[in-house]
Amino acid sequence: MINDLTINTPHERSVTGKRKTLQSKITRKDGINRNRNGSVRKISGSVYVDFIYLGDRVRENAGLTWNKQNARTVRGQMDRISVAISEGTFNFAEVFPNSKKKDDFSAKERHLNGTKLTPDQVKVKDYIITWYDPRV
Repeated sequence: MINDLTINTPHERSVTGKRKTLQSKITRKDGINRNRNGSVRKISGSVYVDFIYLGDRVRENAGLTWNKQNARTVRGQMDRISVAISEGTFNFAEVFPNSKKKDDFSAKERHLNGTKLTPDQVKVKDYIITWYDPRV
């Protein structure tokens, strides 16, 4: 059984059992990421961007070592990415050409936009599977 003196975050109970709000608020983001979409993070000494695109989490290496100047530069790029996503003009493959997730996001973008593959994007394996599939 929990009594009235148990501390509950973000409120605590006083001796009388009434709640009082804690003075220090817990913020989700701070520093260069405060009040912005996406995050710029330090992972293993490198600058990474972390954001949500088409319902999936994206965490990509920016290709720079971590220092304040590089973090600010990448934060500016992350802000431009956020604007492009909200406007619907973001193209994952153009911004992250070396990403392992490039093909997955390109397929999702094509599906959402209703576009088809160009001849240079068609792989023989996929073509044969589509051609041979008796359900089609």
